Amino acid sequence: MKDETGEIIYIGKAKNLKKRVRSYFDKKDHDPKTKILVSKIHSISYITTKNETEAFVLENNMIKNHQPRYNIQLKDNKTYPFIAIDMNETFPRIYRTRENHRKGVKYYGPYTKAAVADFLVKIGQKYFKTRVCKVKISLNEKQKPCLYYHIGKCPGYCIGKVSEEDYSTSLKRFTQLLNGRFFSLIQDLKQEMEEYSKNLDFEKAAEIRDLIGAVNQLKEKQKVYLNTEKDIDVFGYYEDKNKVYFSVLLFREGRLISRRIFKTEDSLLEINDLFVEILSRYYEENPLPEKIYSSFQIEEDNQEIIDFLEMFKNNKTQIVYPVSGIGLSLIRMASRSAKEEFMIDEKLTLKDLSLIRLKEILGLSKEPRRIEGYDIATIEGKWSVGSCVSFFNGKPDKNRYRNFKIKWVEGQNDYAMLREVLLRRFSKEKDSFPDLIMIDGGKGQLNACLSILDEMEIEIPLISLAKKEELIFQPYRKDPIRLDITDPSLKILMDLRDEAHRFANRLHHKIRKKPLTTTVLESISGIGPKKRQKLLKKYGSPENIKKTSAEEIKNLIGISLEKAEELLKNLEKIEKKTALL
Repeated sequence: MKDETGEIIYIGKAKNLKKRVRSYFDKKDHDPKTKILVSKIHSISYITTKNETEAFVLENNMIKNHQPRYNIQLKDNKTYPFIAIDMNETFPRIYRTRENHRKGVKYYGPYTKAAVADFLVKIGQKYFKTRVCKVKISLNEKQKPCLYYHIGKCPGYCIGKVSEEDYSTSLKRFTQLLNGRFFSLIQDLKQEMEEYSKNLDFEKAAEIRDLIGAVNQLKEKQKVYLNTEKDIDVFGYYEDKNKVYFSVLLFREGRLISRRIFKTEDSLLEINDLFVEILSRYYEENPLPEKIYSSFQIEEDNQEIIDFLEMFKNNKTQIVYPVSGIGLSLIRMASRSAKEEFMIDEKLTLKDLSLIRLKEILGLSKEPRRIEGYDIATIEGKWSVGSCVSFFNGKPDKNRYRNFKIKWVEGQNDYAMLREVLLRRFSKEKDSFPDLIMIDGGKGQLNACLSILDEMEIEIPLISLAKKEELIFQPYRKDPIRLDITDPSLKILMDLRDEAHRFANRLHHKIRKKPLTTTVLESISGIGPKKRQKLLKKYGSPENIKKTSAEEIKNLIGISLEKAEELLKNLEKIEKKTALL
C-alpha cells in the first residue's frame, strides 16, 4: 500500500488478497490507526508468489528493506546491557554495551542488570583470557605491551605471544558459556585437561581444572527449570488497549539464560497474525531453537511459518501450544514478564493494574479508584451498627471511614439497616461520591441498596460480594461473576469486605459492653458516680476489678465488705452473660 507520494506505508500478505484488501474498506469500526492508514492509501500493488513460504520470505525482506510506517518495528523495549564480541578485530574484543546493531559484532544477552554482564566479562578475562583492551592490534608492526599485560590480565595479544587459532578456541569456549552450553563446555575442557595430563603438562592441566571449577560454580548458581538439553524459547504476551508486549525467555540446557521484551503499538494485525510476524522477524536475527513454546495455536493459515523458519535457518524446530504442565507454566512466566514490563512503562503498580481489570470485568466507565464497602454488625437486632470503609487506589483511606449506630430500624432486618446507612451516608456528604460501592452480602443485600440509591436518584456503580464462593453480584445481571481466588482484582474486593466487617464489629463490641459495665456498677446501692470513677481509674475495667479482693475494694472506695462482695458476684454474672452473647 502506497501513499500519494508513492512511499510504501504498509506491506502484508494473504492467501485471499481480495478479501484481505476489502476488509480495510468495508469495515466501519476500525481502530484509529487503521482509519488513518486507510485515509492515506493512494494506490495498491501486489506480487503473486508460488506458495505461502515464498510469500513469507518476500514479505520479511520487503519490510526489512522499506520499514513501512504501519508495519511493526521489532525493537527491544528497553536498552538493556549486552555482551559484545567485535569480530571486526584481529583478536575480537569483549565488552559490555547497550547498543546491539553494529555490523560484524556478535551480541549476547540482554542482561537485566549491568553487574551481571560485567561479571561475565570478568569471568571471560580471568579464565578464558579474552581480550578487553582497546589497543588496535597489527600483526605486521611491533607494538609495546599494554597495561593489562603488565598486570597479568592479558597473555600479550598485541605483542604476538598468542596465536589467532588459540584465541579462537578460547573465544569459542567463552561463547559456549554465554549461550548456556555448560555440559558441552565442561566435556570439551575435561578432554583437554586429560590430554595435558598425558603429555605431563601439569601446569596447563591445573589451569583447565580451575576453569572447570569456575564453570561448575556458575552453573550451580542458575536455577534449572527443565530437565532437558534442548534449546527452548518461550513466548508470552500482555495486551492492553492498543499495546502488545511480547516476552521471549531463552532456556538452554534447562536454564534461563536471557530474556527479550518487544513492544508493538497500534498494530493493524490480529494478535495471532501479529505473533507470526514477530516470529519471522525475531528469528531472522536470532538462532532458531529446537522447540518454541507459544501462547498461540498456530492456525492453518499460518502453518507456513514453520517451513519458512526451517528453510531460513536450515534447522528443524517445533512450535508447541501447551494447555497444561511445565510448558503452560513457562508461558505464564513469560506473560508475567511482559505484564511487568507494561507496568514499568506505564508506571503502574499491581493494584493499578487490578483496578484497570476491575473496570473491564464490571463494565465501568472508569477505573474504580475510590471504592466504599458497607457492612452491618448486630445480634438479634440489638447493638446494631453499620460501617462504611473507603479504599483509594486499592489501599485503606482511614480518614474516610464512617460508623453509623442504627437509629430507625427495630429488630433483625439487615436490608433495612443497609438502607438506613446508605441514606444517612449520601444525605450527609453529597459531594464526595465513590467510583464504586460494594456491599457485604448477596443478591438480597444488593437489591435493598439499589432501591435506596434509586429513590435518592444517585447513580453510582453497585456490587455485592458473597462469602464462601466469593461471588460478585451486579444489578440486572442474572449470573454472578466468578473470579479465580488468586486474582488480584478479587483480592482488593475481599480486603475491602473484610475491613468493613472488622470496622463494624469494633463499634458493635464497644457499645455492647458499655451498657453491661455501667449497669453492673450502678446496680449496687451505695456506689455512686465518684466511687465508680475511682474504681475504673484504679483498675481500668470490670475485668480487672473482678481479679482483686473484696477487702481491697472496701478499703479503696469506703464501702462495706458485704457490698464489695456483692459487686464481685455481679461482675461474675455479667461475664457469663457476655460469653453467651
